[in-house]
Amino acid sequence: MFKLPFIKNMKTNSKGKKLVFPSLKMDKEQIRKLFGDKDAIRTEMLSLVLVLAIMMVYFILRPINISYKQAKANIVNLKNEENTLIEKKEKLNSLSVNLEDKKVFISEVEDILPKTPEIPEMVLSIEKMAKDNSLYMTNFLPVDKGLGEGAGQATKIIIGGSGVTSNKTDWNTIEIQFDLMGSYPSIAKFLKDLEKNIRPVDIKSIRITGGGELAYGVAQPLRFGITANIFYQPE
Repeated sequence: MFKLPFIKNMKTNSKGKKLVFPSLKMDKEQIRKLFGDKDAIRTEMLSLVLVLAIMMVYFILRPINISYKQAKANIVNLKNEENTLIEKKEKLNSLSVNLEDKKVFISEVEDILPKTPEIPEMVLSIEKMAKDNSLYMTNFLPVDKGLGEGAGQATKIIIGGSGVTSNKTDWNTIEIQFDLMGSYPSIAKFLKDLEKNIRPVDIKSIRITGGGELAYGVAQPLRFGITANIFYQPE
């Protein structure tokens, strides 16, 4: 039978079946051999603990590190998207300003060159300027001449301080003839106001009649017959 070297006084019962261990004794040498050196055990335990700690730190910090990198990448992407949106916003603001400028330009062009002849509006405008300058309008005669004379000649129109070169074929011409009664100073002021009118009036000729004295020392009023052209957009 195999016996452990440190077990002494091992006995059996009378039948030889049951082992009886009256005492288990181990000396220091046997304990040292069994468990080894304490310093070596301590070193091995510390090494094992260190390895386990490193593994735990690795498996704990690795997901955190991955999440951090993903969050950092997302921040960079969001910043790029923000810069792109800012650029688009600035471009839209610029387009909005350009659109407003174009709307103003179109509105001014339509005032200068209406889509229709707008004869009644022109009559009211001239009559108002005449009254403002102490003149009396006696008649008004429009004649639509279509493209009129001078077609194909380049003409420059001033709109909002900037020149726009156009061609006379870009509009239709209406000749207007109207008579005004008043004095020379009044007609001079009227012509200055007519030049400032937003709708161009191209004066072709001015015919002056009347004047002098009537009976009883009453001065005869002057009559100014004006022939001019106004314009509107072709269809």
